[in-house]
Amino acid sequence: MNRGPSYWKFNSSLVDDENYVLAINQKIPEWLGEFKEVIYKRVLWDLIKYRVRQFTMHYAKETASKRRQELL
Repeated sequence: MNRGPSYWKFNSSLVDDENYVLAINQKIPEWLGEFKEVIYKRVLWDLIKYRVRQFTMHYAKETASKRRQELL
């Protein structure tokens, strides 16, 4: 039986990563501009959370990959 991705939880150690925090702070205004047509605040909030999740997963995978490469 093939299983899909499991429940995602935010890795709170990323908050201590200055590069991550700077990147998120730069991306949020971009995402708000991208979704400026959205009228409903709840929908906007869900879209921003979705983008944060996408970015965070990508960032964490890249960081882990770089860390593994350094160990080799």
